[in-house]
Amino acid sequence: SNQAIQTELKPDAAPIDVKVILVGDRFAISQLTEGDRELSSLASSFIDFSSEFNVSEQNIANYVGYIKSLITDANLLPLSACGLKRLLQLSSRWCEHNNYLSLNEAKLTTLLSYCHQIASGNKLESIDSDTLNTVLKLQYEALNGYIRLSNEGIIEKQIILETHGRKIGQINGLSVLEMDGHPESFGEPIRITATGHLNGDGDISDVERKAELAGNIHAKSMMIIQGFFTHTFAKPLPLPISANLVFEQSYGEIDGDSAALAGTCALLSVLAQKPIAQNLAVTGAIDQFGTVLAVGGINEKLEGFLRICELNGQTDMGVLIPAANIINLNLSDKLVAAVNNEQLAIYPITHIDQAIELLMDIKAGKVDDEGSLYNIIQLLAEENDKLDDDETGFVKKLKQLCAKIIGKQGCNN
Repeated sequence: SNQAIQTELKPDAAPIDVKVILVGDRFAISQLTEGDRELSSLASSFIDFSSEFNVSEQNIANYVGYIKSLITDANLLPLSACGLKRLLQLSSRWCEHNNYLSLNEAKLTTLLSYCHQIASGNKLESIDSDTLNTVLKLQYEALNGYIRLSNEGIIEKQIILETHGRKIGQINGLSVLEMDGHPESFGEPIRITATGHLNGDGDISDVERKAELAGNIHAKSMMIIQGFFTHTFAKPLPLPISANLVFEQSYGEIDGDSAALAGTCALLSVLAQKPIAQNLAVTGAIDQFGTVLAVGGINEKLEGFLRICELNGQTDMGVLIPAANIINLNLSDKLVAAVNNEQLAIYPITHIDQAIELLMDIKAGKVDDEGSLYNIIQLLAEENDKLDDDETGFVKKLKQLCAKIIGKQGCNN
């Protein structure tokens, strides 16, 4: 029988002299490197292009030129002076930093294209700030379905967020909600409550973590809170605390450390039995020494609290933010109006002691400063220790008495 003989053809390598330029984000390049291990050895150089324009290091005219080039390439209407100013403000907000402007070409071009359609329909010769605001309003209305549901929950009292009066162990924290498939994030206040007493084993129980509704960063922040209490109170006397911390009416996973300051203040409130002002909201991470650290989403958080206060009819409100986040503030027109009308106060703080004085109207002080919050907690802890000692002595005497009674009965028998 005839057998087909298969041969493998190996063509000679063809001489080629080309330069290959690959463009992509770090994740795409990482995946490509995993698929082809020789890529790293073949690539002669890597260049990291920033997605943001630093206005403190470069001339702002260069960025304006970049915007004009996008408009020219897409054959769009030019920006007026007020329109350019509004776009720069929005671009900075996207970066969450006052010294940076966005270089996201797709996002900028899409926004300008929408503005071009609105301006052309209104027979305008340029894109002004009103046109930009109109497009932003239309985008907000198209994307705020969850916010409408949240507002209904507040109005119908299905979601409890108190913004009047004072309450022990309850504080308004600020969070940013991000949903899969949704292009925007938005601020949503959350009610954080604490219960506990000064007669325990030193454990602070995080309900979210026990229910497996918390991420690793959140779990780390709870351990930092434990470290803060150890640092503040354990030097003169170990603090026999037993407490629970809960993010009320939260049914999804929580992550991040921006609620650490709020949670710590709620715990201090319940231990000292000092009420917290409910017209104030708090955001900020802390370290074990009580230093307040920067967080993300600061503008969305402020807008979220203002929204809830308006629904509750509160016109005297305040927000405590990390002082390090001042550079990230890019307030909406509504927030600016609320600040100018003295309806909203923004308090930049650097340490938890400042938050305590604002929230509970009492100085944090030191554990040996008479009348201070820490001193009150320390005295209560010492009083509990004395009661425990008295109880231990009573139990010991009771046991001795029982032993004598039993001994006498044994002798009589």
